[in-house]
Amino acid sequence: GKYEEAESMNRQTLAQSEKVLGPEHPYTLMSMSNLAGVLGRQGKYKEAESM
Repeated sequence: GKYEEAESMNRQTLAQSEKVLGPEHPYTLMSMSNLAGVLGRQGKYKEAESM
């Protein structure tokens, strides 16, 4: 479904952002938040909380 696709895209975005901008950059943190939101909507609460 769309959430699985969104999860994949957000994981890729986060990985690139961490690599290029670093883990503390505001855009990286926004990407992390977006991924956590998608994970939460899929019921993957433990993984979302660990972010």
